[in-house]
Amino acid sequence: MRCVHCDIERKGTGTLSTRVVERLLDEVGWGTMEIMPFIGGEPTLAPIDDLAPLARRYNNYFNFITNGYRFTRDYYRAIADCTARVHFSLHSHHPEVYRELMPGLDFETVVRNLAAAVEIGAEHGAQILTGLVVMHDNLEDLSDYVRFVHGLGIRRVIFQKLYPWTQAHDRQGVEGRRAPAEIARHVRRALETALELGVFLETNLDEAFGDERNQNPWSSRFDVLQSSSHVVQLFHPGFCISTAVTTLVEWDGTVQPCCRDRIGLGNLNEQSFGEIWNGDAMKRLRESFFRRQLSLFCGKCMAFYNGHA
Repeated sequence: MRCVHCDIERKGTGTLSTRVVERLLDEVGWGTMEIMPFIGGEPTLAPIDDLAPLARRYNNYFNFITNGYRFTRDYYRAIADCTARVHFSLHSHHPEVYRELMPGLDFETVVRNLAAAVEIGAEHGAQILTGLVVMHDNLEDLSDYVRFVHGLGIRRVIFQKLYPWTQAHDRQGVEGRRAPAEIARHVRRALETALELGVFLETNLDEAFGDERNQNPWSSRFDVLQSSSHVVQLFHPGFCISTAVTTLVEWDGTVQPCCRDRIGLGNLNEQSFGEIWNGDAMKRLRESFFRRQLSLFCGKCMAFYNGHA
C-alpha cells in the first residue's frame, strides 16, 4: 500500500525495544508528550499493545496519522482512552480517484472505520479528522470532499501542499499544471464550504491560510499538546517547530529532529535523551536556525511552508 504522494523511505528494519521507549518517557516526564507511532508511514503496524500501557502510565497520548484500513472499531476502542487525535489520510471521496491515489486500499472499509472512529472519538473527547494532499486528481472536488466528510461527522479537515521534491509532483502537482487563479478558486470554494458547515480547515495552502474567519471551535487534549508550537512561533518566528518541540526515534535508536531529513543527533541505545537533546549536534542545528544559516534541505522545507505549519 503505497500512496502516490508519499516519498518517505525507510532504511533497514527492526524493532525498537520497549525498554528504550520506557526509559525515554521516564526521562522526559509525566504528561508532557504526544506519541506518534511511525512505521514507514502506517502506525497501525506498530506494537500498540506494548506501547499503550506506557502511554497510560505516563499520561501521554497517541496521535495517529493512518490510512485507516486497520483502524477498525475494535482496534480503536482498545486504545481510545489514551488517544488524543486520529488523522485519516483520505485523499479523495470518489472511490475511483481514491484507488488511484492510495492503491491497495479498500475505500468502503476505510470509510466504515472512519465513521466508527467519529463515534468512539466523541465519547472520549478526541479529535477525529481527515486530511488530503492537494493534487491534480482531487483539486476540483475539494468543496464536495468537505461536504462528504462533514456528513460522516468530521468537523476538522486538513488540506496540505504536495512536497515539490516528491516523485509524484510531476504527475500530480498542481503548480505549473493548473493556473494559479484556478487553484485559488477551488481552494477558496472549499474554505467557504467549510465555513458554511462549521468545519475547521487546518491548512498550509496560501489561498486559505490565515483567513480570520477560519477558527477552530473544537478544543481537545491535542490542542493543549500542540500549544507548545504556538509558543515557538511567538518567541522565535521562523524557527523550525519540528526542531523545537519534536523528536523522531528510529527503530535502531537513532534520534533525528524530524521525518523529512536524516540529521543524526545521537542514539538512545548509547546515550540518555538529555545528552542527545542538549548535545553538540542539536546545538549546531539550533544555531543554524538562530543564525538563518540553514542546511540545503532545511532551507527548502522552510521555504515550502512559508512560515506556517
